[in-house]
Amino acid sequence: LNSYRDRGYRYIKKNKVLQLGPPMLRKSKNLNDALNELLSNRLIDVFDYNTTVVIDLYPGAPYDRIIFERDMNLFNINQNGPV
Repeated sequence: LNSYRDRGYRYIKKNKVLQLGPPMLRKSKNLNDALNELLSNRLIDVFDYNTTVVIDLYPGAPYDRIIFERDMNLFNINQNGPV
């Protein structure tokens, strides 16, 4: 996930990590275990948006609609904000 953060993303689609992430995280159980560890350490936040699971790489920052829209457009998701 650091590679996404390093490239300026804040919100990423969980499915994109499954598709494009490191081979060891391309199995749902492995990714879920990793995300749960990061969640428990408050390094990320995860929320549902419509039928999509979105990972917030900056959980301490207030929600930013403009960045959300930018990032979701890059990942081809309709955007109105988290549910």
